[in-house]
Amino acid sequence: MARRSKVVEIMLVVALSFVPCAAAQDGAKSAKLTIEQLVEIKHPSDPAWSPDGRHVAFTWDRAGVANLYVANADGHGQPVAVTSFTEGQIEQAFWAEDSQTVYFPHDGHLWQAAIGASGGGSAKPAWTNTGHESEFAFSPDAKRFAFVRSSGGDDGAAHKSDLVIRTLADGSESVVAQDNVSIAHPIWSPDGASLAYTAGSKTINHDETPGYSGKKIIYRIWEFVPGQIFAVKIAGGQPVAIGSPGEYGGLAWIDANPSRVRRTNQRFQEIFDLCGEHQRR
Repeated sequence: MARRSKVVEIMLVVALSFVPCAAAQDGAKSAKLTIEQLVEIKHPSDPAWSPDGRHVAFTWDRAGVANLYVANADGHGQPVAVTSFTEGQIEQAFWAEDSQTVYFPHDGHLWQAAIGASGGGSAKPAWTNTGHESEFAFSPDAKRFAFVRSSGGDDGAAHKSDLVIRTLADGSESVVAQDNVSIAHPIWSPDGASLAYTAGSKTINHDETPGYSGKKIIYRIWEFVPGQIFAVKIAGGQPVAIGSPGEYGGLAWIDANPSRVRRTNQRFQEIFDLCGEHQRR
């Protein structure tokens, strides 16, 4: 809890350091906030502690463009920019086990940056591949990645997808699951021996022209098709279906038990044992 409070404190200091002094402007009631000033406001988010506790990596968003920064966990000094992208977003960053490298998804690929003693570093793609890559998840031992490599982007349409495991030490890869529609939200089991994920979900677009609006106006309606939850052992074997297809708001492994998965929605939660037991609460 103390570490979480420290992160909140650091992010608050970071946010305030780039906001003009409001107190000096209280008396100037005629001063107006311009669009240019609004654009310059940066929004910090997604903090990630380094394993050694010395740095915090976070995302700063300015006018819809995100870049990665690293700050000292003790609050000394200014945050140091790791990237200088002119477009696009950055998803949640995560650290290597040695606290010397930070990884982050950007523009359909995984990037990495070596972090020096003073923070900062130069970013580059972690590897090169022509496919679109997303849904990156670090293994509990911080030595492997699970991610989805597909033939298309994150547009909700059907794309052939592979669930890939990549080892950081030698770059070796193995495909542990495939789906002709989609794979999303891979989650490692606590022991790092299995993955749970959702497959087959997609979005179908329907274009309609109701008579009351005239033929020149087209309305697009999105239909979401929920997927099936699966679990698969990294060492080999076929994926095991968990329950029935449906739309659920949460998927997690139960405590330290590597064989039970919980899924939830607004009405109930279900616990599945990969050996066949099923509980509904």
